[in-house]
Amino acid sequence: TIEFGGNITKSKGVLIIKNFDIDGALTNKAGIKGLKEIITDFGKQQGVSKVIIEGAKRTTGVNPGRIPSQLIFDI
Repeated sequence: TIEFGGNITKSKGVLIIKNFDIDGALTNKAGIKGLKEIITDFGKQQGVSKVIIEGAKRTTGVNPGRIPSQLIFDI
């Protein structure tokens, strides 16, 4: 199971997720490829052409306090 959330807005065919956070047992196993599949499916469900993810500040891991780079997925 993987769950994600954040502050979601949709405008002009673009979905933006600010403070994106992902959690679940398979989170570390999914990788960027798995994340792309999940976000592409979610974007299709939302009827958008693009999803932009702006990550939340890391609280754990190698670089706590770091804000990840923005990810852009064309749907």
